[in-house]
Amino acid sequence: MAPRAVEFIPELIADKGEVRSSHRLIGMLIVSLVPAVFWSGLIAIVGYALGYSVSPYLLATIGASIAVFLAIVMKALTTPIS
Repeated sequence: MAPRAVEFIPELIADKGEVRSSHRLIGMLIVSLVPAVFWSGLIAIVGYALGYSVSPYLLATIGASIAVFLAIVMKALTTPIS
């Protein structure tokens, strides 16, 4: 008997390019949140290293701005042109 993952692969190939909305949402979350968290953390670390305490409100604002910008860019790049 084949492993469960091997049985699932033909279903993925059979989609023929159609992307499910759940996959698109997960991709958008990864593309927008991971860089936003990274850059917010880097700003906090550099601020700490320079002796400046960056407020959590400012870090949240920067992170949200980065995430929204990247989500808009990804949406524009992945929307099919009709």
